[in-house]
Amino acid sequence: MKIHLIRTPEYEYENAEEIFKILKSYNGPLKFELSDYKFNKKIFDFLRYELYPDHNFKFKSETEKINFINKRGYALSWKELFSLCDFYRKKRKVNENDYVVLLTYRKNSLNWFSHCDENLNVFIHTGDWEKHFLKVSHIFPSAYQIIENILQSLMEIDLEKEQSKYVHMESKGCINDFCQDKRQIILKLRTADICEDCMKRISKSGIDTDLINQIFQIMEGLRAQFLFKKDIKRLTGPYTLTVDDDYNILIPQLGNKKIELEPLFATLYILFLLNPEGIKLRDLYKFKHLLKGIYLKLNVNINEETAEIRIKDLINPISNSFSQKKIKINKKIQNQLGQSLSEFYQITGKRGEPFKINLPQNHIDIRF
Repeated sequence: MKIHLIRTPEYEYENAEEIFKILKSYNGPLKFELSDYKFNKKIFDFLRYELYPDHNFKFKSETEKINFINKRGYALSWKELFSLCDFYRKKRKVNENDYVVLLTYRKNSLNWFSHCDENLNVFIHTGDWEKHFLKVSHIFPSAYQIIENILQSLMEIDLEKEQSKYVHMESKGCINDFCQDKRQIILKLRTADICEDCMKRISKSGIDTDLINQIFQIMEGLRAQFLFKKDIKRLTGPYTLTVDDDYNILIPQLGNKKIELEPLFATLYILFLLNPEGIKLRDLYKFKHLLKGIYLKLNVNINEETAEIRIKDLINPISNSFSQKKIKINKKIQNQLGQSLSEFYQITGKRGEPFKINLPQNHIDIRF
């Protein structure tokens, strides 16, 4: 299967070449080709919108319209973007089973990062990454978007129509997170992960195993490369952690990303958020009543007697209960946030010294 990379006139060939070199370095069924084809602005008038701003363009739908929005400039419609892909297909006689990917700095009418249509045409908006999201080269997230769209197409997911467990409106760090709030894109770029539901969909789709392995290798490779950039950790973390009135543990800057922990784990975790200076294992007994109160709030189906037993076991310095739960909590947080970002949120410490969460106190917001 070939993936043809093309570009709009304003997007530099050198940048397209960087993306191409990264993607082609991973062996597998996906074969990437970079074209030097230049679209003629006289043929495609919409590529010159900035030259005649008074024109009144009329289209049939939101995905086809073009309006001037001051912050976006003259965004192109999806119809226009995909027309470039279709033209290239006919011009170069591209196989109907191959993908044509258009790289462009031009924004689109719905302000999406990217999209793939039913004809295997893809557009990638390569702009704004350095300015608004990562402050690293757009090369890595743009390459990731290419892989994301190919996988979603192979999974037969329609992001325009399908509202299901395979299109995640609430970000969970999966490649199929919708990211309506574009800042949420950071999470799935850092995790480079695919959730369990989507993995089942992939298995049922009958996609070639070698192709899936190649996609996984590219995702992990891209993640590793842009996480090594010096500014990434400082820019994307740590975020403030909030515990709301209902004892939900959230990261508001990631679209209210919820840290999913079972009640007893969440009880222990909230205790350490309430005590950012840390707690020694031998002092856990001092917080018995607070732990029990939080646990009963989080687990309304449990009685006080059972809660008492579980909290006593948790705070017993002789038992290994605390250590086991700490390890499981940290593992769950790592799975949900990715290894690098999760380091800010894990419970750390050594026996005989205070255990604590290494978040600055001004990054902890307790509201109950």
